[in-house]
Amino acid sequence: VAVVRLRSQLQVALIDSEADVNPNPGELEPWQCVRAALTPNGAGAGGSVELSPMMPTRLNNAALEPYDAAVVLRPDEVTVRGWDTLRGFAEAGGLVWVFAPALDTEPDWAQAMKRGFALPWDFGDETVRYEPAGGSPRQSAGLDQATAPPEALQFLAADWREKLGWVTVSSWLPFSAEVEDRWIVLDTDDPALPARDRSVLMAYRSVGQGALTFTASPLDTRYTNLPIRALFVPLMHDTLRGVLGETAGQASLIAGDQPALGRSWAGVGELTRHRDDGSDAEESTLLIERDGNDMTLRDAVEHPGIYVGLSSGSPRLLAVNPDPAAGDTVGGRGPLEQLLGSLGGWAYLNEKQEQGGVLSDTGQRANLTWALLWVLLTLILIETLLARWFSHATDRDSPTVVGRLLGALHGGDTTKTTTEAAAGGGA
Repeated sequence: VAVVRLRSQLQVALIDSEADVNPNPGELEPWQCVRAALTPNGAGAGGSVELSPMMPTRLNNAALEPYDAAVVLRPDEVTVRGWDTLRGFAEAGGLVWVFAPALDTEPDWAQAMKRGFALPWDFGDETVRYEPAGGSPRQSAGLDQATAPPEALQFLAADWREKLGWVTVSSWLPFSAEVEDRWIVLDTDDPALPARDRSVLMAYRSVGQGALTFTASPLDTRYTNLPIRALFVPLMHDTLRGVLGETAGQASLIAGDQPALGRSWAGVGELTRHRDDGSDAEESTLLIERDGNDMTLRDAVEHPGIYVGLSSGSPRLLAVNPDPAAGDTVGGRGPLEQLLGSLGGWAYLNEKQEQGGVLSDTGQRANLTWALLWVLLTLILIETLLARWFSHATDRDSPTVVGRLLGALHGGDTTKTTTEAAAGGGA
């Protein structure tokens, strides 16, 4: 069994002050780019995404509880407590997507984000602008088209490279991330720069049951043409759907487990197993207690089923399944294989393999054919000698080698003729 969370509409919080940061008249502000991509028909129009504005200073657990994702356009206005709130939101299964702000300010917020999410990434001290390599006519950096799309964006794989080829970036916050965290890498047209040292434009990292996505360039046409390229809209939608699809529905355990449940269960004190079969069996209750920053079960789960708890008046469900490996009769092969391996060559028999084929496979076994043949010949020779030894029939006219040998052993003269033997017998 599993708890399936149905989403008819993604609830996204747009964390931005909505202040004008682009001085050019007629240019879209970053928040307007996000609105145009996610809710083209306007708020409340019934699309697949519902976008709600939120001031960075209003970040708290209660404010983020109804949302599936949070898009942060002004990370420079997020407080230390706000970063802790966003991390807890991600650990509970939400997606946090942070964009660099469209302001020429020192990126102190990047270090605060790094500490808040305990990131292994290294951020630069200031925003950099593209400087073309010697002789290059390019005025901005492109995207590395050799980068394969991540698993969450597989729906964009058909024309991924083509869409990347149209995007350029002229300013970004340099940072380094592990190879498995990189989604989109910049191509600065520097042949001396190894691929592993190229600047990263977009990175992703799992955080608890959720995830953090970071884009190093602002959503501002002064710094990148991404908001007006064909990649932008599907990138926004597929990132939300792909990442949330991977992180959702993890409220499932195996009987016998005692895992940490995460901060999202902070308001639940106990869980009771739901029974709909009308039986009078004793109810099973799971108690939840705080362990540092996480919520954990006091005891291991013994009985499978659906457990129900309440958090702020809303039901919370936890699915517990029996261990599918509990009935595996070949699960303890290790000790058996170690014992049989010391006895020589052997193999398993199963219904898909003919037993004759297994038995006829000699593998690395020793070949005793020639040894047994020599033993057989030796036995034949010994039997012949013994038969000759005890035989009374003797041809003294033509003694054989064996006869001479036997005569010598008896101490007799094997050169006597048959006539002499006969005369002697007549006398």
